[in-house]
Amino acid sequence: NSFYTEKISTNHLRNSRDPFVPSTLMTQEAPHYLNLTVILFGDSLLNVPFAEYQLEYKLKNLLPNCLQNITILNKGRGGNKVRDLRQRLTNDVLLLQPDLVFIHFDSDVSDQDNDFLRLNSTQLAYHEDYDFILHMMTSYKIPHIVIAGPGLLGEGPVVRRSKFRGKEDLLDKYRLINQRLAGDYKIPYIDIRKAYQEALPPFWIFSSGFVTTDGEHPN
Repeated sequence: NSFYTEKISTNHLRNSRDPFVPSTLMTQEAPHYLNLTVILFGDSLLNVPFAEYQLEYKLKNLLPNCLQNITILNKGRGGNKVRDLRQRLTNDVLLLQPDLVFIHFDSDVSDQDNDFLRLNSTQLAYHEDYDFILHMMTSYKIPHIVIAGPGLLGEGPVVRRSKFRGKEDLLDKYRLINQRLAGDYKIPYIDIRKAYQEALPPFWIFSSGFVTTDGEHPN
């Protein structure tokens, strides 16, 4: 979509409208007969400590008319890796019979060291666990599943971001795994890394804090 590739400046961030959200969605109304449940499933990228940064808070404020008949359940838990999501899949997703599940997390990458001797086995386990999650969701006939991420790590002005240095290649490897799984199950994949990279202004530098302030969680 064109709004992903629009080059935006810091002035746009001060506007009342989020630059990543098309203006047509701001006033669009959901059909009144809809009564849907949406689950956000992942780690602290979805459920950060500050309410104003949480995804459902942003959605409800940016798209109030669209969400009148939609219940959003935030099942993000800080530090959760794909194995954690697999373990709580039944209680937090399957038994709730949602209409849509949005999956987004990157703790597997952010907490992984750079011991390249273990990278292949770690990524294989990640693929197997994620594949199991998607298999179960499709087996339970969840109507809509969307997977996203990973995003950016290390972008931001604070010292904490130094723990994420050197992980650009690793993030791209996990992005490819997510893309392949989405293709295997024929479900939408949102390439957040690409969206961030294409939307960043020309003068952007890695320490700008344009996307994050702590090196990990989106503003």
